[in-house]
Amino acid sequence: MDELQVFSIAGAKGHGRRSCPFRTETELQRFVIHHAERLVAIRILAREHVIHTNGGGRIDAVGTDGRSTPVVVEFKRNASGLTICQGLHYLDWLDQHLEVFAEIVMRRFGDRKASKIRWNSARLVCIAEEIGAREEAVARQIGRQVELSQLRRYSRGVVTIQKSLTAPSQ
Repeated sequence: MDELQVFSIAGAKGHGRRSCPFRTETELQRFVIHHAERLVAIRILAREHVIHTNGGGRIDAVGTDGRSTPVVVEFKRNASGLTICQGLHYLDWLDQHLEVFAEIVMRRFGDRKASKIRWNSARLVCIAEEIGAREEAVARQIGRQVELSQLRRYSRGVVTIQKSLTAPSQ
């Protein structure tokens, strides 16, 4: 993926922006969750959702998009190997525990919203500062709705998001 450059132009003079990487995955996660609707068009319903079945784990975030589609969000500073595998593990949990997800939606938004969930198109969104070629290759092969988005933060509040791949479900 080519480096994305961001500039702020004021009058005849342009000002470059310094890259300001996140110090930790948790910092990246909190930033995106706080701005999720604006940045990735996802309404976050729960973060760090603990699961006790399917081998257990902690889902970084679950939410819905504007079409009431369930979304599992996986965050990494550097997605270069097993990010999609981990996300698919959580997507599999979602497929097997629809009632738990529906309960989260119901508690947050009520029965009406929960009844409109589009179960047949649940998707995985992986957000990272760096996305490796392996992640892109895996996403192309799996036959599920997977989105890889590279997020970069720059000085003075500038943020870029570049979708490196959206693999449609088959």
